[in-house]
Amino acid sequence: MKLVVNMIMGVQLNALAEGIALTEASDLPVNDLLEILSLGAMASPMIGMKGPAIAKRSYGALFKQNHHCRYLCDRELRKFN
Repeated sequence: MKLVVNMIMGVQLNALAEGIALTEASDLPVNDLLEILSLGAMASPMIGMKGPAIAKRSYGALFKQNHHCRYLCDRELRKFN
């Protein structure tokens, strides 16, 4: 189940980053986009936390890579069991 949740989260973050890029390319204020997203159906802790960071180009890691690799490796190993 965690793999499914992480996939959905990744898709959501990708869409957010694309939306911010389109907003910037259209010379619209990114802060307005983030405020609109916070008020509607798209409001979520993920959007609230990652939106401003993506807009500032601040890409600090919040998840250790070895944990990520462990989940992927566990999934791949289960194919052979």
